[in-house]
Amino acid sequence: PFFFAEHPLEYGDEAAGLTMTYFGNETRLAERNERTESSCSFTYQEGTGYTRTSASGLNIDEATGEPLTFANVIVVWVDYDSEVIGDNTYLCLKDQMVGSGQADIFQNGKHITGAWAHTDRKARLVFLSDRGTELRLQPGKN
Repeated sequence: PFFFAEHPLEYGDEAAGLTMTYFGNETRLAERNERTESSCSFTYQEGTGYTRTSASGLNIDEATGEPLTFANVIVVWVDYDSEVIGDNTYLCLKDQMVGSGQADIFQNGKHITGAWAHTDRKARLVFLSDRGTELRLQPGKN
């Protein structure tokens, strides 16, 4: 469902990495005295791609023991809900991914601000570059 390109982005802001922090619905969860903040970081390494680190550490491929690498990191800006199931709180997207919004796109150590569009739950999710054209992703590992 995505377009792929032979060459990665060659323009945009330099972006050697990014850190994302997201918060749960603190008002509802505060009664349970739960920590509702979570974060992860992506670090770009030339020739390898992006690696992801969270509170659990560097994400590793369990089959090979090697760090997982990503050719594309896309941050999609949407509102979300949190749902408590048993003793755990989960982030969930219900109909939030229908419509359109901002997307921050990281590829090849570069960053551009683009957009996402998703007309309905069964439609193809489309990412647009800052130039308004459909984003061409970099293929991942085979």
